[in-house]
Amino acid sequence: MTVTRDRILAIDAALRPVGGVSLAELGAQLGMDARAAQGLLDFMAFRLGAPLLETGGRFRYDPAFAGVYELPHLWLTASEVFDLRVARDLVENASEVSASPNAAAAIAAIDAALAEGGYTAEVMRERFDIKPFVDPVRHPPAFERAGQAVLARRCLRFQYTHPVTGVVTERTTQPHRLIFYRQLWFMLAWCTWRNEMRAFHLANMTQLEVQQDCFPAMPEEELEEFFSQGYGKLLLPSEKVARLRFAAKAVHRIRHEMWHKNQRIEPEPDGTVIVEVPYVDVGDILAEALRYGPNVEVIWPDELRERLRKRALAIAAMYPHAPQEA
Repeated sequence: MTVTRDRILAIDAALRPVGGVSLAELGAQLGMDARAAQGLLDFMAFRLGAPLLETGGRFRYDPAFAGVYELPHLWLTASEVFDLRVARDLVENASEVSASPNAAAAIAAIDAALAEGGYTAEVMRERFDIKPFVDPVRHPPAFERAGQAVLARRCLRFQYTHPVTGVVTERTTQPHRLIFYRQLWFMLAWCTWRNEMRAFHLANMTQLEVQQDCFPAMPEEELEEFFSQGYGKLLLPSEKVARLRFAAKAVHRIRHEMWHKNQRIEPEPDGTVIVEVPYVDVGDILAEALRYGPNVEVIWPDELRERLRKRALAIAAMYPHAPQEA
């Protein structure tokens, strides 16, 4: 008889109905004989503390413990334990949340779940060492009221400074979702002025006023379609696609990066790869290409190719002379 997590979970489910389960039925579910099934029930009772009750050859949980008994958390998989560890870090490192009583209670609950399996926070830090490459999530001043409007589905009025032109306009919106993207917060909302969906940078929103007017929820598929159609932080629908050639030395790296879910990678006979990636904001994809330096060539569009050329010339102009050797 082999005790596995899946078998224990199957037995747990079979014991919960009021009618219980017989050894023959349990054995049939688990693909074993009645003797082996009895052995697993004994394991449940003596090793996991399950309050079993037998009546007329049928086994079930004792009703006196209904809603009380749960399997010990040692039956979490390694992936689930890691997920709890990450969740703990997210709560603990949130700069404006970790000091709240609710956050402390969440951390205590995660620690208790791990402790039941014999794991402590200290052990988790030793065995799952997470090296963050970004700062903890920070909330801009507009976050609180924007969050209130999103949660309550109430209209939101605010002053908005355009991130490029600097022009300030007053907007009234129906905010549907907050998005954290590349260390920045954006609000996905229907703009009554533009009469279309827009993505607003929370850092550029001031004088926020949550209105009393409510609005209906937008279908999830429409929000997801709007989110996924474009590449970059503006999230605007677009059919534009960039085509880039990556040098052989960069192939391994680019194969493991996801710039867009609809990107295409085409290997070339000379060892290079061609990547086609949808985008909206040419500046956004320019920043991605610059990370690869001389190991990437923009094939098209011409606009992106020209901007990358000018950027490369500007960088070279900062270093007109090679350093002299001592």
